[in-house]
Amino acid sequence: MKPGEDKYSLVFSVYGEMPNGSRLKLLVEPGTNPDDMERAAEALLEALRGMYDQESDHSQIAGLDKAVAMNRTTLLAYDLGRGELAVVNPMNNGE
Repeated sequence: MKPGEDKYSLVFSVYGEMPNGSRLKLLVEPGTNPDDMERAAEALLEALRGMYDQESDHSQIAGLDKAVAMNRTTLLAYDLGRGELAVVNPMNNGE
């Protein structure tokens, strides 16, 4: 990533609401292919389904139990290599 370039798309993201009213915002890197976007969105939906069905302890999202939400929103990204969602720390250049 070059200086001045955004790591995540400024025009595309997916929101979901957890049972406690907090939001999850799935960020997508620019240039992500549609199949990978679909995998990421499906992972978010599966995690949310588990939360609402009370089948999940949030372990489907790496780092969610320790995440600090900003304005009741926690940022997430999908790690293609690991096939999992992970919390993005906005105060650490989006890593």
